[in-house]
Amino acid sequence: MFYHCFQSNVYEGGRQSYEDFEREHGKKNTNKLIKGAYDFFVSRIELELESRKTKEEKISYLNELSDKVREKMAIISITVTDIRDAYNIFETINQRGVELAVSDLFKNYLISHSRNRDEMVRVWERIFDILDIKLKSFLKHYWHSKKGVVQESGLFRELINYVEDDSENVDVDLLTKEIEREAKIYSVLQDPDDEYWDGEDNEILELLFDFKNLKLKQVLPLLVVGKINFSKDEFKKLLKYIVNFQLRYVVCMLPYNVLERKYSDIAIRIRQETTLGGITLPKILSAKEVITELSKLEKYPNNPLFEESFRSASFKDDSYLAKFILKKVEIAKFRKSNPRECNTEPLDYDRFTLEHILPQNPDEEWVAYFLRAGVDLKEAMAWRYQIGNMTLLDEKKNGFSKNAFITKKCERAYNHSLLKINEPLKNLTDWNKENIQKRTSDLLEAALDIWKIEF
Repeated sequence: MFYHCFQSNVYEGGRQSYEDFEREHGKKNTNKLIKGAYDFFVSRIELELESRKTKEEKISYLNELSDKVREKMAIISITVTDIRDAYNIFETINQRGVELAVSDLFKNYLISHSRNRDEMVRVWERIFDILDIKLKSFLKHYWHSKKGVVQESGLFRELINYVEDDSENVDVDLLTKEIEREAKIYSVLQDPDDEYWDGEDNEILELLFDFKNLKLKQVLPLLVVGKINFSKDEFKKLLKYIVNFQLRYVVCMLPYNVLERKYSDIAIRIRQETTLGGITLPKILSAKEVITELSKLEKYPNNPLFEESFRSASFKDDSYLAKFILKKVEIAKFRKSNPRECNTEPLDYDRFTLEHILPQNPDEEWVAYFLRAGVDLKEAMAWRYQIGNMTLLDEKKNGFSKNAFITKKCERAYNHSLLKINEPLKNLTDWNKENIQKRTSDLLEAALDIWKIEF
């Protein structure tokens, strides 16, 4: 894109417009960044030219700019004869803050070792088209699912050592084909709207949207190999379990660092049987076996822990998660009361905002209410971020209620809401600790049913 749209000589008619190039080759984030950089410098130069009144001043500025670019900028070409020399240079430059892409180095290395370089180049072009800016994270996750957890700084070295290890007997062309296949799965797992999923049932599409909305990147190595190796039904079970498990794990605030290695170990075993500590572990063949492995975690979000965490959790710094939970509870309640419409969401939830029933900034009427009830105001303020003190409202109704007292919120918003989760809020005259705990218990009952981890 850089050559065709910006580097080609515009006066000889060789330059293509960015819009035409995008229509022909598709939209890419990396191309947008290049276009943005180009537009930035064009706009700055144009501003400078506008500030100069005469033609001579404008020409003088352009000549001065050209001279500075030629004199102050330098392009250095470094030729190496060994891949490890290239890697040493790569590490040195990265340590000095100019990051190079592992994907570029690895691609060039594989092309140089290919039996059919032209085809290898085409395959890598397709991989770049599929992943764009996700390529860096994909290579790391691919390695996690194939050989184990590695830091980004050591990824290139691990990849090269793997290819050059005679005991592995690696065919670089077959390896690249495998990377291409898994790159496609990696991409579509993060995009439920991709045509790849056309014809899938509504349950798996909903799970994919939940997976995307929860931003569960860490488990992608496991899901990629699960999608490739499991049957359609087994993959659906796996995806459902992972979404439910991760939701619980987040609510329980369990340590994330242990999951990366656990997901990696399981993904490797889905590919093949594995020897660990002199013990041969069998290949994992089903979602149930994945569940069994994850249940061996020292800290596991079982029902008792989830219940305790759900009741005490503060969503002050995670309003996105609170909104997600409330949305899913609302959909479940709607479907329960409308079984014939089980595949239909009643409303467009993108229009809804998170509403704090006891406001984040309560007005004087709230303060007076707590004083009359003998409730310490500091204690009351701690209730604001519990899930039982939250609900969903469309933006207009939320605007009407704002910081108002509970009776006014009912009159202006809750009494007019169509949401099932807001029915218990209609015509209230009190809102206190007991109300919040009761609402938390109701939401917890629904959550335990929605996010089951016992299958």
